[in-house]
Amino acid sequence: METKEIEARFREKLEDRVDIKVAVYRDDHDALCVSTRSPCADIGQLVARVEATSITLSCNIIHSHVDPAEMERRGYPEPVDAMLDEAVLMFGDLVECRAFLSKTTAPDGTVICSGWGPISAINDKNEKFEMMLVETYGSPIIEEKWLWSGKIDKSL
Repeated sequence: METKEIEARFREKLEDRVDIKVAVYRDDHDALCVSTRSPCADIGQLVARVEATSITLSCNIIHSHVDPAEMERRGYPEPVDAMLDEAVLMFGDLVECRAFLSKTTAPDGTVICSGWGPISAINDKNEKFEMMLVETYGSPIIEEKWLWSGKIDKSL
């Protein structure tokens, strides 16, 4: 599938999925970018950068890549279509508060990891992983979470 067709299909699928105002532009490398600003300053702007080989979703907290090769490894018969669907789903779920972002920080301020997950997993804990983080980085380990609308100060 040609890049222009992938771009057009991404925009169509996103318009069908979410009812939000987006900015559409090309970056310095001529890649199509579709963005919208979060009401949360920590998140800033969510940008989908669409290329033939991948779609990158990024904001101030995290970035995530969706690519046809990964979709093929997962067994999808049409990897490019699956890439488009996955990227649109992630974009839509975040702006519609069906997904959350997380960031885990070491005591010295180093970001250990960040994540993007379904709202159903927002309170999931992995005690072994948390213990390993304390053993590796010290204490306190700071875990922060955000919905599109803002930072979450406590568990839901």
